[in-house]
Amino acid sequence: MFELEIKRLKLNKKFSGLKVIQLSDLHISEFNFELIESVIEKINGLYADVVVITGDFICHNEMHIDALKSFLKSINAKIAKYACLGNHDYSDNDCGKKIEKVLSDSDFMLLKNSRDEFFFNHNKIGFAGLDDYQNGNICYENSIISEDIVLSHNPITFLESCKYSPSLMLSGHTHGVQMKNCFFKFLLNTLTGHDYVEGLYKKENSFLYVNRGVGNVVWSPKILSKEFLIHTPRINSKAEITMFEFV
Repeated sequence: MFELEIKRLKLNKKFSGLKVIQLSDLHISEFNFELIESVIEKINGLYADVVVITGDFICHNEMHIDALKSFLKSINAKIAKYACLGNHDYSDNDCGKKIEKVLSDSDFMLLKNSRDEFFFNHNKIGFAGLDDYQNGNICYENSIISEDIVLSHNPITFLESCKYSPSLMLSGHTHGVQMKNCFFKFLLNTLTGHDYVEGLYKKENSFLYVNRGVGNVVWSPKILSKEFLIHTPRINSKAEITMFEFV
């Protein structure tokens, strides 16, 4: 199952009344089709102005890319649908290009070191997106304008992004540690050099929200030329969708 997290944030008054839903880390696989269907049904019932997905649409291959396209096309938003790429989306050869086409065919605008604007209640709202920190070619300069809402898969990018004064960054990647206990949290902090694991953070005038994601990583090791699927479990870290209501 999944949890709907509702966050009411006070940003610049121009955002007041805007409703944004965040998904992250779908990691689409045969193990989570039913979960994703339930998540999308919930999202469409919330009538968001904007829906964003912050990377990792797949695990390590393009096996379920047609199903991914079907799921993404069924997501509704009043104004816009945005996405950025994650490390797994670059995992196999030209998978990144295929994900980009799926997003385009599903009416999602990919924000890849780029930004978009729309008017909401007579105010100009900016959404920016960064390429993946690990496997992409990330560029901060000219990608983010002050007060933007920024999509970036890896929350480690928050520190550098703060130099450009975004209102809010939306990230994923960590799965909320996924198998949550003190050891794994300590290990994640040690490996990444930051404490952005899940939930809301603030630095100066900028907020960061780290979403726990929807899917789980599925590994596919080969033993004696036979491939096995290993579905990593979630322990004390439920799948999440987040709805932001700006006041």
